[in-house]
Amino acid sequence: MSTGANAGRGLLGLVCGNTPEVRGRVLDLLRCASPDALVLSVSVHADGTARYPFVQRFVMGGEERRRASLCHGATGDPAVIIRQDLDAIARTAARPHVVLALPDTVDTAPFLAELWRTPLGRTPLSHHYELAPTAVGVDPGRLLNDLRCVHRATRVLGHDPNAAPLTVAEAAARQLEAAQVMVLR
Repeated sequence: MSTGANAGRGLLGLVCGNTPEVRGRVLDLLRCASPDALVLSVSVHADGTARYPFVQRFVMGGEERRRASLCHGATGDPAVIIRQDLDAIARTAARPHVVLALPDTVDTAPFLAELWRTPLGRTPLSHHYELAPTAVGVDPGRLLNDLRCVHRATRVLGHDPNAAPLTVAEAAARQLEAAQVMVLR
C-alpha cells in the first residue's frame, strides 16, 4: 500500500468467476493470504418485471459487530447498495480490507465504474479504499462448454438494464476482460 495521503485508506478487492465453485476457490486463496479480510459476497436476483433487482449480501470474516451492522437484503441499484455498505464499513474500521465477491451475472467493469463514481454530496470511495487487482476464477472446462453453447442466454447487470441478453460465454469474456489476476481451476 502506498504511503503519504493514501496511508489511511483500506483495501478493496473484487472477485468473480465463471462458476460459483471457482469464485469460492479464489476467495479461499485470498482469505488464506489475508485472514482478517471482510468478505462481502453479493447475489443479485432480477425477475425482469421490477425496475430494480433484489440484492442479497452475505458477510464473512471481520468483527462480529461489523458483520451484524450490515443489512443483508435490499431492493435497488446494486452499485448504490454496495457503496453504502462499503461506506458503513469504512466508518467503523480503520483501514478496512474488504473483498467484494460478485456473481457471474454482474458485468464487472461497468459495475466497478458505477461503484467508484461519486454521487453528488457523498464522500468518494477512493477516500476510504485503494483498489486491489480484480481477481477472476476460471473453470476452463465450463468455459469451453459455454463457448460451444450459443442457445443459452443470461442477463448481466451493467450500464443498460434493458440490453439484450448475452450468451454465457460473452458474460464470461466480460469478466476476463476486467481481470488483472486470473486463477485457473
